[in-house]
Amino acid sequence: MHQLIAQLQAEPLFLMSIAKPVLMLIVLGLWAWVVGRLDKDAGYFYIKQNEWAMGHVGAGILGFGVMLVVPIFWIGLPLGVLILGGEVFAYIAFRNGQVPEKERWSGTDIINQMKAEGERKRGEKEKQRAEVKLMDKAETLLDIPYGSDPRAPAFDLFQNMLVFAVPRGADQLEMTVDAEKSTFIARIDGVRYPQEAPDKDLSVQLIDYLKEHAGMDLSDRRRKQTGNMWVEVEGYGKHTLQLTTAGSTRALQLLIEIDPDGRLNIPIDSLGLLKPQREKLDELIRDLSKVVLFSSPPRTGTTTAMYSLLQAHDPYTSSVMTFEKQKAFEVEGVNHNEFPEGASNEQIMVEFGALLRADPNVMMVSQLLNTDMAQMIARQWEDSRFYLPLPAKDTLASLKL
Repeated sequence: MHQLIAQLQAEPLFLMSIAKPVLMLIVLGLWAWVVGRLDKDAGYFYIKQNEWAMGHVGAGILGFGVMLVVPIFWIGLPLGVLILGGEVFAYIAFRNGQVPEKERWSGTDIINQMKAEGERKRGEKEKQRAEVKLMDKAETLLDIPYGSDPRAPAFDLFQNMLVFAVPRGADQLEMTVDAEKSTFIARIDGVRYPQEAPDKDLSVQLIDYLKEHAGMDLSDRRRKQTGNMWVEVEGYGKHTLQLTTAGSTRALQLLIEIDPDGRLNIPIDSLGLLKPQREKLDELIRDLSKVVLFSSPPRTGTTTAMYSLLQAHDPYTSSVMTFEKQKAFEVEGVNHNEFPEGASNEQIMVEFGALLRADPNVMMVSQLLNTDMAQMIARQWEDSRFYLPLPAKDTLASLKL
């Protein structure tokens, strides 16, 4: 007998149900959420806000009192919910008689609002949990697609691309989609690294998704378009993405440049020149005449080098200008000029001639269009310094041009 008593005393006894208080807390939370919105609604339409606030409090005391007083929980809970719900629907019936017809609620409006609020909160959680966060120019976080959103797979692909590229210092991502497949290439330190090809259809969805965020025309897949996006990559800070898309009958292309301004805006001291090279370059910069040719394969730093030398000139003591197909970034004090959009070579040459008549001390030209442009530069090289690109695969090839 003593053994039995000792055994019973040694075993913990749980006399309280965990589920019951949890259910009551859920009911309390939902009721508080609904009442909060009803109170705001009454204040908005001036529908006896104070009287209805007292009614909500009274219904709450009565409803939860019934839940606590009735000895059988599974009877007290439904009765309490019935009291709370009855008072809510009494308010809805009253307010529908006071407001214009288009403002009236149906019986499902509150439920729909609760669902919308739940989706909003879930969206906020997904936004904070994502490794890549989308932002606008003011750095306000934007919503991201998740769950059943048809754009969610495209965002996941985009996130995976940036999580791979940014930590490795990639400055450019390139995607090409043709009728059979898609390709994805990351450029790191000037070297192009092919990556695992994503699904073709998903790649098209990604291009459309990014064009939408960059404010580009989704209906036009042929014309070349550019736009900007802003992102924050977890652990690697904020970044600007410059998007360029273009299409043809054979393929659709997407080019993403990561922090293009920072990539192009490299001071001359950071070019990695040896001391003898820098001394020769300083001599060249001081002489505001002659034509300086920059020769390299396409997309390997020609524009960056030209911008570095351009910034070595003081635009406040001399006239410094550019004539570019597309401005890479803004240099303070420099007069930037772009090729007229959609213009023919003849129209571009007219614009170029007008700039030359302004007698610039220094001019950077992003593209040598034809022999006429070369002759115009040759006639003025003694009075002005020109920086010109000469795309070639190596030095010997450039000498042959």
